[in-house]
Amino acid sequence: MIDISKYDSLYTKSYMDTKGKVTKVVGLTVESVGPDASINDVCMISSRNGEVNVRAEVIGFHDDRLLLMPYEDVSGIGVGSMVVNMHEPLLVGVGPELLGNHIDIRFCVARKHAKQR
Repeated sequence: MIDISKYDSLYTKSYMDTKGKVTKVVGLTVESVGPDASINDVCMISSRNGEVNVRAEVIGFHDDRLLLMPYEDVSGIGVGSMVVNMHEPLLVGVGPELLGNHIDIRFCVARKHAKQR
């Protein structure tokens, strides 16, 4: 008898390509064809040479293209850069420990805000 249980995961795996490509960068907005995404999904944009990686949030759609707002500097990102959907929104935990602090948008640790008088 043949044990086919090791192939069970093949039924639930997605075989769709979840990558897209940048088609336009205008100011702070990046436009791409694909990947499939929803509003507020976080995507990773990688430069063509793979040296630059920038997180960006899906903020809208125009025709069949995604409109992305990067969280970081887009130097090195251009037409043809790869876009991958991380399939999750940006989440920030909140609580009393954040009072008097600010959060670095590049996902760094919250830092104490210096009070000036």
